[in-house]
Amino acid sequence: MASVRAADRARIENIEANIVLLKRSIRGLRARKKKTQKQLNSYTYPVLTLPAEIVSEIFLHCIPVYPRCPSRTGRGSPLLLAQICSEWREVALATPALWRAISLDGCSESENYTNFLESWLSRSGGLLLSIKMDDIYNCALTSADVEAILPHRARWEHVSLSITPDDFLTIDGLMPQLRHFEIQVQNNDFRTAAFRNVPRLYAATLWDFTYPTELLPWAQLTSLTLVAKTPRDIRPILKQTPHLVHCQLAVQFDFDEDPPITNLLHLESLILMQHWVGDDPPVGYLDGFALPALRRLQIPDNFLRPDPVKVLASFISRSGCTLHEVLITGEITIPMRSYRLSFPNIPKFLFDRVLVDYMAWEVTVAEPDYHSSKNWSDVDSESE
Repeated sequence: MASVRAADRARIENIEANIVLLKRSIRGLRARKKKTQKQLNSYTYPVLTLPAEIVSEIFLHCIPVYPRCPSRTGRGSPLLLAQICSEWREVALATPALWRAISLDGCSESENYTNFLESWLSRSGGLLLSIKMDDIYNCALTSADVEAILPHRARWEHVSLSITPDDFLTIDGLMPQLRHFEIQVQNNDFRTAAFRNVPRLYAATLWDFTYPTELLPWAQLTSLTLVAKTPRDIRPILKQTPHLVHCQLAVQFDFDEDPPITNLLHLESLILMQHWVGDDPPVGYLDGFALPALRRLQIPDNFLRPDPVKVLASFISRSGCTLHEVLITGEITIPMRSYRLSFPNIPKFLFDRVLVDYMAWEVTVAEPDYHSSKNWSDVDSESE
């Protein structure tokens, strides 16, 4: 028994000796680590030596070009740039141009989201703003979110909003920098309002709510989009817009036998489409226009039925226009060759079967910025 105890004592002494050696080894490793870390900290990463002005300019190339809105989070968001390191965060937060465009989540009722919205806009300094709804058709801003953006109204330049009737009344007033205004009033419960203090407004997009004919200073518009409106709704508006250059109509149909609209003497681009693919196509809708300056026409094939060539030829003759491009959308009822052979003086005849209604147009064609339309030359002609 004595020999066993002696062996255990010897084993403990050996373990203690190994512990001492390991501790010395750990101290040595820690000293080497500290020395190496000090040397590593002395290195200067080239990107961190750049002046803040250069880093700021690089950051601006990481987000969409204004007035397009960046993502609120993740790739393409200025918030991501602010999360890389403390130096970059300081630069990002001190670069107002990173925060001058914001997409709104109208479906959010979170107080945190309203605070987030206020913080984002406060970083934009005194720059003009682009504000766009993620889902203008299905969601409306909360009153708290409307209150968050209203103090910046004098800086609004490109604005797309979906709001309630009560909140809509609160945004009336001087908007000296507003150039493009898109609005949807939810529930279609609308009261009289008129926006007259918008001297720079040139483009408007109005959704399917009932609005008074004096809503906007129509005569100063050069671009107008009307969504889900009937011919009876559209006609009184177009009669007040003599300076239009671009017009887009997503039509819901009713019966209309009024004389052709002839006052659009400067209209160069006209896009016609159904609002919903399930809508019944109109009969003779193109007969409601005489457009002498028209150069570009986008129209569904079913707007031209029953005889597309005859209807289009009648429109061109009545208008006295010289078309440069025609884009026929939806299902084609006659051979594409028939269009081209019947209109040899039109340089470009294009076809796109995917574009059947306004929602398809929004997803596949619409440019993210508000003041330019699709370059129809980018639409491929289909081969037969």
